[in-house]
Amino acid sequence: MKCKRAIYYLLFITIFVSLQSSITLVKLNMNSGNIVKPETINQIPEVRTSSSKPPFIYGAPNNPSRIDPVDIYTGDMNSQNVILQCLEPLVCYDLSAHPAYVFKPMLAESWVWENNKRISFKIRENVMFHDGTPLNAIAVKWNFERLMYFCNVSGTLPANETSWTAFSSSLYFLTDGTYIFKSFEVNGLYNFTINLNVPFGALLDLLTFYATYICSPASTPKHSYLNLAMDKVIGTGPFVYERYIPDQEVKFYAFNSYWGGKANIEELIFRIIQDDTARINAALTGQFDYVGEIPKDQVNTFKDRPDAFRVIEVGPDLTYFYLEIYCGPRYTDGIMIQPGNYQYQKNPPWLRRATALAINYSYIYEEIQDGYAIKGFPAVPYSMPGYNASVKQAHKYNWEENIVKARELLKSYSVDIVTRGGIDISGFDVNNDADWRGKNILGRKLEINRHFGSTINQRLNQLLADNLDLIGIQVEETIREWGDYIDTGEQTPWEMDLAYIGWKPDFLNAFNIIDSLFNLASLYCFSRINDTSTGGLTEMLIAGSEETDLDKQRIIWKNIQSYIFDVVRPLTPASHTHISVWAYLVQSVHYVDVYGFPYNVLGLVYFYPCYWSNEFPCSFDLSSDAGNPDTDGAFNLTWTPSKGARNFSVYTYYSNITYIDNNLTILAQQNATSQFPISGLSSGDYYYIVEAHGKIKNVLSNCINVVVKIKSKKLIPGYSVTLFITVIGMISIITIYDYCKKSKFLKKN
Repeated sequence: MKCKRAIYYLLFITIFVSLQSSITLVKLNMNSGNIVKPETINQIPEVRTSSSKPPFIYGAPNNPSRIDPVDIYTGDMNSQNVILQCLEPLVCYDLSAHPAYVFKPMLAESWVWENNKRISFKIRENVMFHDGTPLNAIAVKWNFERLMYFCNVSGTLPANETSWTAFSSSLYFLTDGTYIFKSFEVNGLYNFTINLNVPFGALLDLLTFYATYICSPASTPKHSYLNLAMDKVIGTGPFVYERYIPDQEVKFYAFNSYWGGKANIEELIFRIIQDDTARINAALTGQFDYVGEIPKDQVNTFKDRPDAFRVIEVGPDLTYFYLEIYCGPRYTDGIMIQPGNYQYQKNPPWLRRATALAINYSYIYEEIQDGYAIKGFPAVPYSMPGYNASVKQAHKYNWEENIVKARELLKSYSVDIVTRGGIDISGFDVNNDADWRGKNILGRKLEINRHFGSTINQRLNQLLADNLDLIGIQVEETIREWGDYIDTGEQTPWEMDLAYIGWKPDFLNAFNIIDSLFNLASLYCFSRINDTSTGGLTEMLIAGSEETDLDKQRIIWKNIQSYIFDVVRPLTPASHTHISVWAYLVQSVHYVDVYGFPYNVLGLVYFYPCYWSNEFPCSFDLSSDAGNPDTDGAFNLTWTPSKGARNFSVYTYYSNITYIDNNLTILAQQNATSQFPISGLSSGDYYYIVEAHGKIKNVLSNCINVVVKIKSKKLIPGYSVTLFITVIGMISIITIYDYCKKSKFLKKN
């Protein structure tokens, strides 16, 4: 009897321990599985508006790199376009007035120059920041003082992870190092005054740059930068900044209390697709309202779809592409050949003009640029006030005739060529190529720079080698990384005779280009023109920067362009220090039923004026009845109705979905209905999105995540332990039973 009880007791203990071990291990296993992404199960983004309008989607080519307006630089269009939706300046360019770009009052209703160093602004009343605080002159002054702090005007700015000299700081100093702003005044709640250290005629243009866009003092740190990963930019603009997810999107929603009236667009999304091919494919499949940065060779793809897309030829781009020639004193290893003669130029005007005449510009436009570029402008872009259309550049004439002109010019300076170490070309025939090809008339090779990795620069240099050989000049190429090129230009520019480069203005005043690139005191004047002659370039630059009458100022900029670029004018110390090579054309591409977009050549996208003319699929929400986690791999996807949708498609992927591409798995192509059944899934993470198809535009639902955790009938680690303990227990039971039997058998015997 005791033996039998022992067997039952041991059997109970064995099963109990086995079950406890199994349950414990299963619990641990389940918890570890849920810890992976517990917050992503059945998540639906918050809807900020009850409007049935779909979100307006901009196909953005890249992530913003920063969010603080003070720290943005000209080339960072992705950051600028984010800022433009949320913040506003005192004065801006009227983008809708293309191509005039006249000044437009924004947060300042009006302004008046009290003298040439003092300007006062009347600040707009009844304007609110997104955080609910009011705009006034005190808030404006706070922003300008913050800019001064990050420009390190005092020289005491700490250099650390949250505070450094602003990228834009150089814009607020003149080339001689003078800070443009002297002081700021608040003269009443809505009156703000700027005092300048010196007269500065381009001030209003400068105020259109992002560093002086107005942020809320209540929501912006004064002595540290806004952090792109953590902070929000709070302004007075038509859209409120909601969130940024790297490589996915920047999201905004309409500001209900915007002083100009609420935007037609309720929700605005910058959907970030960096790969050009993927972005173009997404656009062609109806995922964007406006398409950003279409490669030039893809523009015709959209032109071929007039039923769906509108392609607007806006005009020539503002970026100035040019060849820069060193004009400073002749050096050998840093030693001036003509001691004390600073006006003695290493590459004199006659050599620079001959170079300009020798280049086959048609080959550049048609072959190197595949027909996507046009004739370059003389530093000041075609669309910018102050552009001089009367300048006769070399590309306006026949190339074969220009070669003859270049040879005639060089022959007229044959004495100077010999004096400088070259050969006597006085007997060369200007119509005989054999007299010129293969010769080294300068007695030295021109050092031409190439930026590492630039195919265009490489092809341009190959053309230069061939073209300059036609006038007896040989070249030698040096390949430099971009940083090395900049260092060489600033410190030892005489080491490179000729270099290809591009420059985009920060604002639409010719001062920003001409003074930066041609003023001897500028760090960016790698040519070192050194034209200090009476009435020459330096004197004209000073006069242009101080002139506050815009009409008179623009006349000065036009005269400078003629002085430098015109091939029919007498040579000057500054002639052809730059040779303009080409300009690109700007296209705007969007859906045919989008209206109100302000076309511009600045590369800016501003969506406040935009609206749709036709009915598109409405916004809709996707959900599921899956468990949390789902234990059988079978559930239904359900979405709310979308007025205007013709049909729906369902997609799945193993990670979050923000746009449709070929990597996704299509579960139903334009034939899905809600509820949509899902079944047969194994354990894992599954993401789903639904696309509503309209006549010409498609709208995406939110993306949901379902975690599946199947209760498998097969052995799992917990049951393995259970089996092991159970087997050991059974062996023990059998052993005890046998012992008892043997014991009884012995007693019987």
